[in-house]
Amino acid sequence: MPGLRKILIANRGEIACRIQRTAQALGYRTVAVFSDADANALHVQLADEAVNIGPAPVQQSYLNIPAILDAARRTGADAIHPGYGFLSENAGFARACQDAGITFIGPSPDAIELMGSKRLSKLAMLDAGVPCIKGYQGEEQDDATLSREAARIGYPLMIKASAGGGGRGMRLVREAKDLLEQLRTARSEALHGFGSPRASADRPASCRSSTVRRPARQPGLPWRARLLDPASPSKSHRRSALPGDDRRVASGHG
Repeated sequence: MPGLRKILIANRGEIACRIQRTAQALGYRTVAVFSDADANALHVQLADEAVNIGPAPVQQSYLNIPAILDAARRTGADAIHPGYGFLSENAGFARACQDAGITFIGPSPDAIELMGSKRLSKLAMLDAGVPCIKGYQGEEQDDATLSREAARIGYPLMIKASAGGGGRGMRLVREAKDLLEQLRTARSEALHGFGSPRASADRPASCRSSTVRRPARQPGLPWRARLLDPASPSKSHRRSALPGDDRRVASGHG
């Protein structure tokens, strides 16, 4: 990564450790962030510097975008690697890094936003001429519209939370009489789990669930997977946590 010297890892545990070891093997200095509960965690010990970003609840620490950006500014980090989980698929975080002049090691905010929505990503595939199963990804979300579209698609059909994942907000509807009840349940799960009740509908595929990864490399950046490769660095690259080393630990709150 040309011009970058120091990478802040906005994660914890094994994810952060793997990124740190590989980044250090590639010649980059690393910054760990940690909550009060993780002050003695291995990822804190392995990093060149570490910053406390808040209390134990993740909403107040590892999901606290202002605290993470402040840690990056205070330590002079050129880039932030989100790992996976937490803020890794948060378009707002990627955009906040961009606005702060900090390199986000991952897809662009627009790519994250697009592929984070089942509805928008399917519309993009359709626009690109990719064959897709029959479904509805429209803006109109009222019961009447969805009932009409369900009849057009045919039963059985799958109701899906547009912003969802992991099976939440997803319901298989076998008959028209069950549609509205299943739709209400799916919307409720989607709203509480992902903050949006928006739903889409598709014919269920007659195969096991599978995921297709869409690469979204930014110019000048390596694949994120390269910094997650546990086999890249040897044990000799692990940083010592002995007194007297140059690792700095800072308090970031209170």
